[in-house]
Amino acid sequence: MLDLEVVKQWCRIEIDESDDDSTLEMLSNAAQRIFEHETGRNLYAANEAIPKDPVTGAPLDDRALVLDDDIALALSLLISAYYDNRDGSFQIHPAIKMAMKPYQFYNV
Repeated sequence: MLDLEVVKQWCRIEIDESDDDSTLEMLSNAAQRIFEHETGRNLYAANEAIPKDPVTGAPLDDRALVLDDDIALALSLLISAYYDNRDGSFQIHPAIKMAMKPYQFYNV
């Protein structure tokens, strides 16, 4: 969901360095799934990507959330933390949880 160039900047990797590209892509995908799991929301890159009713045009996903800067920050923090702690010792830092909390879906 995040551009590989952005991910590399967060992980302090030179843009032209490609040795870890597949790892970074995997971590980016995992970060999106973790965000979705932790918040109960479904991330979309843009409003146009949210499924719509073909007749009314109304969004079909009541848990849809469009990627914005705050969400990109949370994803970037997750990716860089996992990248830096590939030995398996990583736990989601409270600051990352705090970045996700405003997007928590509450079914009332």
